[in-house]
Amino acid sequence: MDFREMAFSKTKLFLLFPLILMLAACGEKLSSTEKEENVIGVPVEKISSLVKMDGGDSEQMAVFDEVTKRIHQFRMSDMSFIRSLSVKSPDSKHSVIAHEKGNYVIDMYDQHVEIFDRSGNVTIDPIEMVGAPVSVAYRSDLNLFVLYDNLNSVVFIQLDSVGQVVDSWVGGSLIASQQSITSGDLLASGKLVLSLSDNSLAVVDVADTLKQKKWSFTTLTPAMTGMTGISWLAPVSDNQNQIVAKGLNEIAIIDLSSQSKVSSKALDGLDLEKLSKSSDAHIIARNHISSKEVNLFYAQSSALQIRTLQKQGLFIVSSQLSLAKDRWSFVDSNLKKINFYDNTVDQVKQDRVLKMYRLSDMLAKKKMDVANDAQILISSNSLFELFPSELGWAVRHDLESGASSEAKFFNVGPLRQK
Repeated sequence: MDFREMAFSKTKLFLLFPLILMLAACGEKLSSTEKEENVIGVPVEKISSLVKMDGGDSEQMAVFDEVTKRIHQFRMSDMSFIRSLSVKSPDSKHSVIAHEKGNYVIDMYDQHVEIFDRSGNVTIDPIEMVGAPVSVAYRSDLNLFVLYDNLNSVVFIQLDSVGQVVDSWVGGSLIASQQSITSGDLLASGKLVLSLSDNSLAVVDVADTLKQKKWSFTTLTPAMTGMTGISWLAPVSDNQNQIVAKGLNEIAIIDLSSQSKVSSKALDGLDLEKLSKSSDAHIIARNHISSKEVNLFYAQSSALQIRTLQKQGLFIVSSQLSLAKDRWSFVDSNLKKINFYDNTVDQVKQDRVLKMYRLSDMLAKKKMDVANDAQILISSNSLFELFPSELGWAVRHDLESGASSEAKFFNVGPLRQK
């Protein structure tokens, strides 16, 4: 190759390099809300037993330990260890729900559901499932559990206060003649609200559905909601008759009593990063996928509210909003070696920082590092860290007082039993 050929080749490479970078950027999205959309409740990967219905800490919580492959249960007030539960299929992915007073623990894995009552008695597969759990809507105050699987079946399980199954039923995703489920969630009233494929909403009477063993619901037509392509919805905490929903290109508050849309915001040009239901529903978006400007949207007083922060981390790992405590806390990360992030709380386990703001005026109240490699759970009050320890080590940080309490060596007993 002579000098002219070498020069021409370098010129071609110089011209192609920006195009290669551009194509790589187009094909690689840093974050996605795909897992949070088109489900009922929240994805099983994002379940936390740390948060009770009002957004505060549960009296007791449970977590699946990725190292010892057991479920640990703790009392949150003093981080005392209560019990360790052996699970079937320990190498599977386990998602855990715990009653906020510790009356029972629900474990989901593969195509199975197991319910441990307070005494350790186990109910295995209270209803037959063909598919594997994808998402769950749960209200501990009603002991009501609705599971959505990867074959689009909907499982209803009504428990009593100690974890015994009172009633159950499984239904398909086609709830009317040509209307299939696209998303949904439980209201405080015990009604299940579903968005449907024809852009209507169904308000399901769960008690009557369990009694009749078939779908029992009323409908809000597309003309009433004024939305298309609803793929995510959540209850509004300060109005039990309202939901906040994400459509094709907007977010909106829908009033189920007046059967109308009362507030909306276009999503033109915004890249969604998180659709969160902890503990008050909120949406996080950026101007583009690599922007460090973070926009927070939430529903309050029948209107969509917005807060904006500048110069934030590249990834919001986990987000908690408490309107009652006037508090927004989230964990972010500037880790640059990750190619794709789907908002699962422990997908990123390095370089994490927790930040807490007073929502009313966005005054920063706390900033603290999160331990590398720890499994974490967050509420508006606490950061819980479970460390990868064979002997057992967990820490609860009180976000208000700054105090910390810990539990240690809780795996010693189970290790001796091996």
